[in-house]
Amino acid sequence: MGGDGAGAQAAGTQRRADAGQEQDAGAAQVTDAISDEELDVYILTRLKSMGVDLSVLPEDDEDAPADQRRILRSARRFLRGTPPDIHGFEMDPQLVAPVMYPSETIHRTRRDEP
Repeated sequence: MGGDGAGAQAAGTQRRADAGQEQDAGAAQVTDAISDEELDVYILTRLKSMGVDLSVLPEDDEDAPADQRRILRSARRFLRGTPPDIHGFEMDPQLVAPVMYPSETIHRTRRDEP
């Protein structure tokens, strides 16, 4: 009996993985079809909407800690590589997310203590 449930769960997991791979391939095709210039416009628009102005940085200066060319290249690489991974992510509803500063009441609400 237990084997049947495990087999069904494995099959469901495989179907979700297959669907995720199809979505990843589609997302990769979309970002590959976009030119560097189009991505630069998108990146600059998004940054400007958040109040970030890259024009204060040098356009291309290897001695500078950051320049426009390197920031845009890094952002294009991120957009072409990471969104398919993010898009395919599925949160496990049973997963307890880590908390940097747990509530003080956590000690008072434990069920294993009398």
